[in-house]
Amino acid sequence: MCRKNDKFNADLSAFVGAPTTAKVKQLGGTANVVYHFKRSSGGVAGYLISGIGVYNVKLAITSGNTTADSSETKFVWNFGAGLSYAVGGAALFFEARYVDVAKSFGTAKTTFIPFTAGVRFGGK
Repeated sequence: MCRKNDKFNADLSAFVGAPTTAKVKQLGGTANVVYHFKRSSGGVAGYLISGIGVYNVKLAITSGNTTADSSETKFVWNFGAGLSYAVGGAALFFEARYVDVAKSFGTAKTTFIPFTAGVRFGGK
């Protein structure tokens, strides 16, 4: 079975007529609003999170010894849900979000679902 990126690189190589690879990198940030549900007697609370932001999307295409790259800044929105567990003045948390990055370089938009776990200090 061929992964999507392998198929894309194979199609790109066929189009160019030489072994060719494409890499996409994204770096960005979002501002989010969080709605916290009431904490249970066991210290667990659920929350909803949503926000907007911008990502810089960089595309680099390499064929032979030549690399061409370009970047675009794109609008991003996200929403998700999580759980937090109070531990003293901190909280352990686990969340999942759906992230949607606007179309880049005339191709389909990028979507992904990151799962995040961590510790928050001094807050919910």
